[in-house]
Amino acid sequence: MGISAGAVAVRRGAIYGQTGVRLTPLNDDLAVITGGGGNLLVHRADGDGLLLVDSGWDRASGAIHFVLKNYSPLPVVYLINTHWHPRHTGGNPNFGNGGAEIIAHINCLKRLSTTQHMTFPDRLVEPLPPEGLPKRTFVDGGELRHGDEILTYKHLPPAHTDSDVIVRFTKANVYHCGDLFFNRVYPYIDYGSGGSIEGMMASAARILDEIDARTTLIPGHGVVGVKTELQAFHDMLADVNAKVDALLRQGTPLDRIQAARPTARYDEAWGNGAFTGSEFVRLLYSGKVRQAGKPSPSTS
Repeated sequence: MGISAGAVAVRRGAIYGQTGVRLTPLNDDLAVITGGGGNLLVHRADGDGLLLVDSGWDRASGAIHFVLKNYSPLPVVYLINTHWHPRHTGGNPNFGNGGAEIIAHINCLKRLSTTQHMTFPDRLVEPLPPEGLPKRTFVDGGELRHGDEILTYKHLPPAHTDSDVIVRFTKANVYHCGDLFFNRVYPYIDYGSGGSIEGMMASAARILDEIDARTTLIPGHGVVGVKTELQAFHDMLADVNAKVDALLRQGTPLDRIQAARPTARYDEAWGNGAFTGSEFVRLLYSGKVRQAGKPSPSTS
């Protein structure tokens, strides 16, 4: 069954909840789980169990399992990770122990298998235990039939990280974009894992080329979206990037770039997530300086 004309309205609803984790149906076979880290997507197929995209925080696993059991008694048989970050993979061991086959890009496996240093903020992420590691990996992408739905998953060049995957539910015309799409919140870009704002812009442009006005988009963070919202995300990134780059080329230090407020026109709509506009500028500045291998310009 395709997504109904009023499907986007489900962003405001929920049928089951525990500790802020909510499950909201998109159609008869697909539902979004929010509040457990990143946005999860579950597909239900009688006789074939449940397929899950991302597993959320480890600390949210109990609540995620609660809403899944209220949604369906079927077990999770497949779990696809969109990238390696703990908000999206922390629950992997619990699903792996339950028999789910975990699928991810090869770089996701590499990063989940070893201690990772996230440079912004500065913290270490310990590797997952063996039961939480992907058992099926790929380089470019793949296809999977689940019930009467055909899924395709594809790796895109480094953007948010170097392990980013988009998952397309062909029949339903639904894309899970992982953290290649943050809807109406400033994005986190992991420069330490190969990410860049330029890569984020390029990935958004590639997805825009593949979808139509009826496509439902699941962002890694933020509300369920449509094509016009992904276009707004791309355009915001392009505008802010151009302004920050221009100031960097002039040797402008961070405090003066922040004072220039390159995000000013977006802050009211986009600055209500993990980052304010000033913090997002700081993330970009730190990442660009790291990429260039240069010392930071002196504070004025």
